[in-house]
Amino acid sequence: MKILFINKDDNRGGAAQMAWNLALELRKLGHEVRFIVRRKFSNDDNVYELMENKIVRKLKKIIKRDLTVVFSNLRDQILANDIDTGIDNEG
Repeated sequence: MKILFINKDDNRGGAAQMAWNLALELRKLGHEVRFIVRRKFSNDDNVYELMENKIVRKLKKIIKRDLTVVFSNLRDQILANDIDTGIDNEG
């Protein structure tokens, strides 16, 4: 099986170290394991550092904008005043 891990770091930090250890065990079982990371600390040839380029920056802007809209709409729905409290506003 071919397995790809996508993470911020390859083997530094708690989650990265867990993924790294899992990858080592998967390789022992004969699986092909690779990493795409933002920062590479190891010398492993199966770890590819993702350099931020124009495409990545553009994608980040799109995702951030879209997520901002989603969370704004969600907030508006949560805070909408359509909850029936059972209290009569008149009198």
